[in-house]
Amino acid sequence: MAPSLPARIGPYEITGVLGQGGMGVVYRGRHAQLGVERAVKVMLRGDARALARFEREVAHLARVRHPHVVSIHEAGVHQGMPFFAMELVEGEPLDAVLKRGRPPLRAALTLAAGICRGVDALHAIEVVHRDLKPQNVLVTRDGRPVVVDLGLALAPEQDDRMTRTGAMVGTIGYMAPEQLAGGKDLSPRTDVYALGLILFELVTGQPAVGHATTAAEVIATIIRSDRPLPGDVDPGLPGRLDQVCARATARDAAARYARAGELADAIEDVRRAPGPARRRVRARRRRALAALGLAAAAVVGAAAALRTTREAAPPPAPASGDGAARALAGLSDPAEVVARADAWLAEHPEHPERARVEARRRDARRRLGDAALKALRADGRDAPLAETIAWLAAFPDHPEAGRVGAGARAAARRGPVARLEPADRARFVPGSGGRLAVLLRRADPGLTLWDVERGEAVRRWEQLAGLDLALSPDGAAAYLLVSYGVLRAPLDGSPSSILVTSGVNLRAMALSVDGEVLAVGDGAGGVRLHAADTGAQLRALPTLTTPVNALAFTRGGRLLVGNWGMLAESRGPMVRLVDPADGAVLHEWPLVGSAKVIVPSPDDRIAAVGTGLGRLFVLDLDGERGARVLPGAGRREDQASIAEPRSSDGELAGLVFSPDGRRLTTTSNLHGVGELSLWDLAAGREVSARSLLARPVEGFDLDAADDPRGLGRRLLLAAGDAPAELWLWDEEAEDLR
Repeated sequence: MAPSLPARIGPYEITGVLGQGGMGVVYRGRHAQLGVERAVKVMLRGDARALARFEREVAHLARVRHPHVVSIHEAGVHQGMPFFAMELVEGEPLDAVLKRGRPPLRAALTLAAGICRGVDALHAIEVVHRDLKPQNVLVTRDGRPVVVDLGLALAPEQDDRMTRTGAMVGTIGYMAPEQLAGGKDLSPRTDVYALGLILFELVTGQPAVGHATTAAEVIATIIRSDRPLPGDVDPGLPGRLDQVCARATARDAAARYARAGELADAIEDVRRAPGPARRRVRARRRRALAALGLAAAAVVGAAAALRTTREAAPPPAPASGDGAARALAGLSDPAEVVARADAWLAEHPEHPERARVEARRRDARRRLGDAALKALRADGRDAPLAETIAWLAAFPDHPEAGRVGAGARAAARRGPVARLEPADRARFVPGSGGRLAVLLRRADPGLTLWDVERGEAVRRWEQLAGLDLALSPDGAAAYLLVSYGVLRAPLDGSPSSILVTSGVNLRAMALSVDGEVLAVGDGAGGVRLHAADTGAQLRALPTLTTPVNALAFTRGGRLLVGNWGMLAESRGPMVRLVDPADGAVLHEWPLVGSAKVIVPSPDDRIAAVGTGLGRLFVLDLDGERGARVLPGAGRREDQASIAEPRSSDGELAGLVFSPDGRRLTTTSNLHGVGELSLWDLAAGREVSARSLLARPVEGFDLDAADDPRGLGRRLLLAAGDAPAELWLWDEEAEDLR
């Protein structure tokens, strides 16, 4: 039944009804003095506390002036019920637009980005809309989307959508899991979920609730399963849209974009560079992976491929080896030829037909390489660097290997394989095979668990700050150093806790290799050891004369302590090797510049130290050889070995050893240009160097992990407000760098 039409609400003469919902009625009204027409919403009756809150929220929202969000002009109380006057947007609801068919992709992305920008204006003043859906977006005649109906943003306590009956599917279908679970402390990520569903509907023309028709079915679908992706409906859509929607509609709120503005950025990136359709991406990857997988199997003998194809393939060559080449000639699948040839060659090392079989195998390998290379270039673009390197590893003797290798070298020098989100500290999660990483931000405090393979966040902890980052050996928790103590954040999403507290400003932290002992160093020169699981103090080591700047445990349990030595009364900066049991100093090395990072080698024989003056020190932990000096470095008799990069006005902040300890990768920022360098410790020389960011940064954090596909090593670089970078790095194969 239509509501009765009041003659006047506040200063507005009511001329009609624009809409009615569970929270109130929206009228069309004309301001008696100004003559302007506006939408006037009268909300449900509230008590005195609710009215006071309503007036505060209206005053808050009245500051928002954005082309994609409705403007609020004034508010008041009418017959005990709050009302507010909004901009009168002449247009039609987005759901009506969608009923006529989905818009062209570019227009759909433009609409979606505009809606997100409007909602982000609300998020900027810490307001959550709570009721985003196509019905609450109006599209003007010139195609401008405007977010309307701010009722729940003003009065969330009046949200009774889960108790009302009637046509509820269209409403709850856009609610996030945390809303359906009754959560009251909602965040901008709640709106991001609904925006992700609106994006899905815009680009596919279908709602994401699928075939669910009742409220119970919709709720069960949202809580128990992931939302569909655009490519599931239309494989011709850009594959990048799947990634954007998957992150926006993640069931775990921490895995979503933090604000609507981040989602808008991602949508606009897709609009500018859509990339290949999902079916093309999948087809190319299927072809490439299949070809490379078969090739890898051939390289190692392809015993598994031989077993799986034996039933369907022609009978194997005679046991005696006679006629082997003729039998192989009757096969058409090159992978099968390679598999059977390898098996035959292993069984008949002296057979007269061996040369003919080897020739047939070489031809089949070449054809496998041709097929794999064609798959990599299927869409006419350069293949991803990782896949190119995999091809080179599988087909080193292919006629095209030289040209492909030259292209890979050029691609590797142009930049990283992938970029992550900005971070000051970055660590691979132990045991993940380089597939997961933890990123720590300082400027916009937060911690992120990042899926390196998928290129997206798995979990986020906002406002979780820290000066340094360490991960437990089992990959279960992150340790964050703050000035007053150490925080422990379980990576499974369990609540974080303060593990260690300190009355002295803390400056350094290290976790023992077995994960049982946590060492912290402070600005007064003290070092304390704590139990890593409980935080209980185990012992305090003798205090140094200057602040502790860097700490590291060797694999044998000894502790390396680097102190800051710029005070006039100090002996200068140095690194000490300490016995944690009693604090006894086992060895001591003076430095040029305070230690920024200390890393022991895998065999515990040496340790590398990077200083704030850009020097690289290599320390002999056995204390027998003293120190080696790498070429190009200044020499002083009272110093440890020094390698001096091209300048001394920056800092050397990142160090990782190769698995065998023979090479060392470093990151530094010299003359405002970041540099990634590789040192051959046995030869005593710098093998290669690459420029990174051409602007000043505080320093480049660095971590490494073996690539799970056997493509060398993965390097993870972090540099403050710049995106963290993933590099493929093979210390032994210079021709691939």
